[in-house]
Amino acid sequence: MKAIIIDDEAHVREAVQLLARWKQLGIDSIFEAGDGEEAMELIIKHRPEIIITDMMMPKKDGVALLQWIQEQGFKSKIIVISGFDDYQLMRTAIHYSSYDYILKPIDEKILNQTLGNAVNDWHQDEHERKIKLKNSMDLNEAKHIYLDHLFTHLLGESSSNHSYMYKKVNEEFKLDSQTECQAVIVYLNTRAKEKYHGNMDLFYFSLLNIFNEYLRKNDIGIAFRNLNKESEIILLVWKNLDRFEDVIKKIYRAVLDTLKLSCIFAMGTSVEFSNLHRSYKAALHVLNKVNLIRINGMLPIFNENDVSAGKIIHLLDYSKEIGLAMYSGNEKHMLDILNEIFTTLETNQHLSLEQLEIWEREYQILKNQWLDEIEIKSSDFRDERIIFWDERGSIAIEKFKEEKRKQFIALFSVYHKEKVKKESNIIYEIKQFLENNYQTDIKLHHISERFFLSREYISRKFKQEYNENITDYMVKIRMDKAKELLTYSNLPIREIASLVGYQDEKYFSKVFKKYTGFTPNDYRKSKIIKNPLKL
Repeated sequence: MKAIIIDDEAHVREAVQLLARWKQLGIDSIFEAGDGEEAMELIIKHRPEIIITDMMMPKKDGVALLQWIQEQGFKSKIIVISGFDDYQLMRTAIHYSSYDYILKPIDEKILNQTLGNAVNDWHQDEHERKIKLKNSMDLNEAKHIYLDHLFTHLLGESSSNHSYMYKKVNEEFKLDSQTECQAVIVYLNTRAKEKYHGNMDLFYFSLLNIFNEYLRKNDIGIAFRNLNKESEIILLVWKNLDRFEDVIKKIYRAVLDTLKLSCIFAMGTSVEFSNLHRSYKAALHVLNKVNLIRINGMLPIFNENDVSAGKIIHLLDYSKEIGLAMYSGNEKHMLDILNEIFTTLETNQHLSLEQLEIWEREYQILKNQWLDEIEIKSSDFRDERIIFWDERGSIAIEKFKEEKRKQFIALFSVYHKEKVKKESNIIYEIKQFLENNYQTDIKLHHISERFFLSREYISRKFKQEYNENITDYMVKIRMDKAKELLTYSNLPIREIASLVGYQDEKYFSKVFKKYTGFTPNDYRKSKIIKNPLKL
């Protein structure tokens, strides 16, 4: 807390400084002034919660100071100190809402008791002020939310609730269903939102304050949030429609000067209020169709005359080529396809909000398809985002291209990392399957059917992973097991052949000799001396 001592006598100010138990009272900043004029400057600058003032001073006396404090609306607690036990002075002090009146010479006990009471009462008053302010803000916010819901609903096609809502609007604004009105969409791009670091409530509050400063105060309309679309605020005007565009220009400049933001304004047609949805639909058409590449040097305020029919490019038209590049692991080919798309965009020199939304929607389709293949949830994949809107509300095409490249490269990287991991796991499972079933007659088509993979794919990936084909690996497993049985058992060769997957003893012997350089009998004889104990 802060306090100020005002007295033209320095020794009185010094006495108050020494006698008061400031730290105990929670007061950590104490200022001094020798007269009313000096005090005014300090009070404006520091806004102290406690003011201790003399009444008889040069220049501006205590009476003038008290009157000024009351006029300014300061909520400070004022303690008057005076060397005169004068009823008239005391009455004046009470008239100007002084908290207490202390006589000189100052008594330490009385001073601290008075200060303590003043501090406690100030905290209590402050608490009550905060509650009142919060209640007022809550009521105001509740009303704003109510109006946002009310008008947002009226932006849609007519429904059974519309008559009730028109009635409520008429009660609030004296606006009947035949009144001529016009809707304007204020589009809030990602650059504007980023400025508030994700605090969307503050973002909307700041913008709506400026918009309604022009609309509500002049009783010509209202600004409200479109609760169905996070990126839209709607301006609805029902008076002075012929000068509405001039009002929008003033609003645009106010937002630019105050918040350093550039918003896009898309104007709907003039309609009866009962057809508000048509005006909104017309504004939406303008917003979606205008070219957003080159609007530097002009105000981003558009109407139906600014709509241009640029060619829409569909990412899905290139899905086969991009998919082949993705599946084959050819990142360069994928980027070449993207560059081909970008060249078409630059040739058209047309990039609309409709194009952005179509690109994003179709990119999400492709992304989800590829992520599903590697069993990753779309919500677990974070897209690269770059703000490609410039300060004037125009799209910077190079930044747009940079974002899209980064998104595809990140997706490509994750896809192949997980695909390799997944393929390694499947090939390992195939290897385990072979090791556990070497005694049966396993064919490649059996493995294909079991693991739902093509024979060609299994053969290629197995060779890549283990540097040998499946047939050679099966022979290795069987021969290693046969060597073990020949070394540690007295089982007949015919039975050993059957145990390792060969029904023909002669064919087994032929394969064994090719693999080891010995016939099964010769191999067993070579091991008898080393291993005299047989199973």
